[in-house]
Amino acid sequence: MTSGFLTIGFLLNLNDSYFGYVLEGYLDIPNTDQYVFTLNVDDYFHLEIDGFKVLSHTYGKPHAEKNIKLSKGKREVKIIYYQGGGAANLNLQVKSSGLESQSIPMSWMGNYRSSH
Repeated sequence: MTSGFLTIGFLLNLNDSYFGYVLEGYLDIPNTDQYVFTLNVDDYFHLEIDGFKVLSHTYGKPHAEKNIKLSKGKREVKIIYYQGGGAANLNLQVKSSGLESQSIPMSWMGNYRSSH
């Protein structure tokens, strides 16, 4: 079991093939606002917040973006990541009216459990 959202950073630019991760936990959203999640990934990624699909991406389209209104407080999150052959890449960013585009801020991180 791995704890912490930093597992995402571990997945960046690996040269291993055919693996996957499921991360479950929460994000502590600081303010009620419209948030834009932007994703660049190779090969497959799925993001759910409070049980609703926010982003789902498969190989062939390297970029996806979704605008979603989130209320302040803890939001359940589930991330599924799968890597097929070749190099791996995963870059998930967020922005809002009061937040420049960046990786998910550490201050939002809750405890996570992962499986692979």
